[in-house]
Amino acid sequence: MLYSRFICDDVQARTNAILAQSDCLSTDGYDNTEDPESVQSPQKKQRRRKYVMARRNEDGLLEPIRCTESFWYIYYVENPLLEDEKFLKKFRIRFRLPYSNFEELSAECKASNLFMRWMSCDAVGQKATPIELLVLGALRYLGRGWTFDDIEECTAVSQEVHRVFFGKFIEFSSTVLYNKYVVYPKNFEEAKDHMKEFTVAGLPGALGSTDATHITTWQCEYNLRNNHLGGKSTSTTRSYNSIRDGDHLNDVEFELFERRHGHIITIKYRGGYVIVDNGYLRWSATVPPYKVTNKLTEIRWFKWVESMRKDVECAFGILKGRWRILKTGVRVQGVESVDKVWLTCCALHNWLLEIDGLDAGWQSRILPLTSEWEGNLGEVDCEGLTQNVILLTTAGALQPRNYDTSGMGTGDDVNPTDEIHPADLDNEDVYDDDAIYGENIRQTSELGLGYFRSRLVEHFDILFKQNKIQWPARRVRSQT
Repeated sequence: MLYSRFICDDVQARTNAILAQSDCLSTDGYDNTEDPESVQSPQKKQRRRKYVMARRNEDGLLEPIRCTESFWYIYYVENPLLEDEKFLKKFRIRFRLPYSNFEELSAECKASNLFMRWMSCDAVGQKATPIELLVLGALRYLGRGWTFDDIEECTAVSQEVHRVFFGKFIEFSSTVLYNKYVVYPKNFEEAKDHMKEFTVAGLPGALGSTDATHITTWQCEYNLRNNHLGGKSTSTTRSYNSIRDGDHLNDVEFELFERRHGHIITIKYRGGYVIVDNGYLRWSATVPPYKVTNKLTEIRWFKWVESMRKDVECAFGILKGRWRILKTGVRVQGVESVDKVWLTCCALHNWLLEIDGLDAGWQSRILPLTSEWEGNLGEVDCEGLTQNVILLTTAGALQPRNYDTSGMGTGDDVNPTDEIHPADLDNEDVYDDDAIYGENIRQTSELGLGYFRSRLVEHFDILFKQNKIQWPARRVRSQT
């Protein structure tokens, strides 16, 4: 009864206001322009505090639940069980970082100007949400692909607060943490430690291997949708490469063995290269395996190269296993925010490698495994990977394709065994060896891919026949 009376009174008030306005407009001499002096500035919109409302018992009143009363705050922030090994192990599984490094990350956030709004009090002197609780929410959002609503349920902090904090967190991590833990080699001396594994594997001069991965972007802008479709997914995705543009180091020097007149000589080269798949441009700085070949030396080389190139595939797999947001898809608004999420995950991943001691240089090919990252931690799986990425069969590579569909066969001027489609040919660039051998050092960037790759194959074949090719290993096998 009271509710219906209130509605009737409200409708009557609105009707009277409309009639009064229409009467004024119909009055002669009415000027609907406002006097600038009589115009009052609009009042500033007040920001209401966001609470999680609940009842403490069945008959209790509805009241706000403070974040300091939540389970996460009591168990992880206020009274952590630091002497319990099980608690520390569980904490890393749930939030990906060890507890000591979580405290370090929280301290760095407090020292940054990006988080000043959470370091002060409001007008009535009430403290803001503890940053430690918000950092836990951001790590859970990245590590397990939760939603902000899920985190609100565990922290008693509004999902809107977590959303705003997460935007600041990825901005901080993609700049401060990224510049701190993701460091690119700038010269040959800095790149030596990264080239050691490839050198012992018969690939001197290789800076590493690279590939691209696709991250689903659920909140891509409509006007950018067509630019983010295609590839391996029907959804909008962003593609990221493990090596940025301009990382080709021209001061890298290495030596390759070559056969000449029955003797093995050494030729010096300048300019590094990376191992890639056949989706890249045909440059000498990006060396892919062969598509089709009949030579045993080339078959042996490209299978070895494909096995070596799996390190970047494993890196992407571990990255998506640790930070499940990259596997389930990024739900933040805007492609710029998606890029910040990617850089954040890369920075935290490298930080974990440093924490576990996996960033140290290899000593005599083998380094004892001292990492706490064991087994299925992070639940890394191979979902979405095809089975044909492991090794190509030799039989398929030995048989050239026949594109003759006429049924009449080839003419007398064509050798059927040489009929290979131009798209399947790795066109080798022809060079005059006599002219090249006069130079002291060959510049890799000035050579064609076909010629440079043939030199790598010959070098690998020489070392293979001398039994000097070694497979890089890190783990120490138990003597049982």
